[in-house]
Amino acid sequence: AEAVNAMARSLQERDALKGALSRTVSNEVAERLVKEGEGAMLEGERRVVTVLASRVGNLTQLASALEPGRLLQLLNAYFEAMVEIVFRHGGTIDRLLGNRLIAVFGAPLDDPEQERNAVEAAIAMSEEIDRLNEGWGLGIDERFEVGLGIHTGEAIIGNVGANQKIEFTVIGESVQIATMIEELAAEHRSRGLVSHRTVEATRGAFRFREVGDIEPAGAGGLLRLYTTSELRRPA
Repeated sequence: AEAVNAMARSLQERDALKGALSRTVSNEVAERLVKEGEGAMLEGERRVVTVLASRVGNLTQLASALEPGRLLQLLNAYFEAMVEIVFRHGGTIDRLLGNRLIAVFGAPLDDPEQERNAVEAAIAMSEEIDRLNEGWGLGIDERFEVGLGIHTGEAIIGNVGANQKIEFTVIGESVQIATMIEELAAEHRSRGLVSHRTVEATRGAFRFREVGDIEPAGAGGLLRLYTTSELRRPA
């Protein structure tokens, strides 16, 4: 009886862990992490990752143009589509904050193609945003305007929280730099910008165009930014 009860508790714990993981990674990755045990979730590690930052830049305008219920409905549909794309490309959701999504590639599981997967995810997100705007039949002032920023760099990854709520997260300058890059996209008439550290690792998989340099704190020097026609900003 004790053995059966212990097995039942173990299964419940595994189901609870998988349920928690399913909010941040795909079902396939969650299943693998559960099988590999808690060690796979990392107590804390410094690792090179690729961060994709995304933000609905005109949320205040949308709040004025749309009814509250309608806006929340569209935001939920938007985030559901974006999260699915991140999962499809092997990414992990680090956080969802209001109008912002932060995804990381290369953690908690290693990914030798993390840079390429992040750029492909951003391109798929850009295409999906156009499809959603068109399908919703919104007016010019009601369309979602989204920026994307990608940067590869070192970060600390692991579990953060309290006993009641523990989540996998990414900490470090790489997250702030990706966010800063995203905020600069509109200035360069682009929907998405990519740092040279990410571009160099994609080994010619995309046709990038240089747009300028920035020198963010913590980057250790200038960062050259690039875009691609596949991340174009709609006219």
